[in-house]
Amino acid sequence: MKQLFIDGQVFTGRLPLVQAFAVENGRFTAVGSTEEILALRREGDLVTQLQGRFVCAGFNDSHMHLLNYGYAMTCCDLMQHTTSMADLQEGLRSFIAAQPIAPGSWVRGRGWNQDYFTDGHGLPTRADLDAVSEAHPICIVRCCGHCLVVNSKAIEVLGLTGDAPQPDGGRYDLSSGLFEDSAMSMVYTRLPAPTREEMKAMLRAASAALNSFGVTS
Repeated sequence: MKQLFIDGQVFTGRLPLVQAFAVENGRFTAVGSTEEILALRREGDLVTQLQGRFVCAGFNDSHMHLLNYGYAMTCCDLMQHTTSMADLQEGLRSFIAAQPIAPGSWVRGRGWNQDYFTDGHGLPTRADLDAVSEAHPICIVRCCGHCLVVNSKAIEVLGLTGDAPQPDGGRYDLSSGLFEDSAMSMVYTRLPAPTREEMKAMLRAASAALNSFGVTS
């Protein structure tokens, strides 16, 4: 049985676009005009009307940090909650409730940008995150990736005391919970590593998300 797709705008790798194509046993077997493809129709073949839709081969991403993308999908997307400090806090609270994340388990987020806050609030602080939860260790990374903020529970869990010297190329301040540039490794190297099964789940989730956008390899 063949599948015939007709009345579309099909890109074959060169112009002009064609209208239709045929697929058999999972392979493209013909392209051409709607009339040419319909001429191949045999009993039992399935015809799909594309109604002018554009069709092209699946996209290949030649430089993809797939596991990192999957990891990011497990974090709270703070790019959607960066209009104010209250918005950021509510985004984290909703994320914790929706998962749900058990007390004592890490809550991670990324994407905030205090430049977009409309309430005049500056950089988030550990106190701002404590207001979200004192039971969860929380770590949120700015959209630029050059600084992060943790709450009091995170500082406790990570065993940070402030005794460490300021690192070259970065700085940290436990009173505010802010870690910048190279100092961020003081947090990252202490975070629990994902298990093998968690990494598999991240890869599957990332692949499914990419497939939904037409990225197939």
